[in-house]
Amino acid sequence: MRLSHGCIVVGASGFVALSFEILWARLGAVGSADSPAMFGLLLGWYLLGLGVGAALSRKTCRERRAHRATIAWLLAGACTV
Repeated sequence: MRLSHGCIVVGASGFVALSFEILWARLGAVGSADSPAMFGLLLGWYLLGLGVGAALSRKTCRERRAHRATIAWLLAGACTV
């Protein structure tokens, strides 16, 4: 994968991750009557997801050539969770 393609994939996945974080924050605020604990819990899950995603992508990209299909499946899995 070229560097420019990698930058596009990283940018798109970051955009999707932040979009979902904002969506869940809005939904959590409505569902929990704007409780401060809800934001802390949501932030914890978000950071845990970033860590798990980084570990999976590191394992996948450790090979000499990362397969585009594998990266696409990881991104699709992140979007459905």
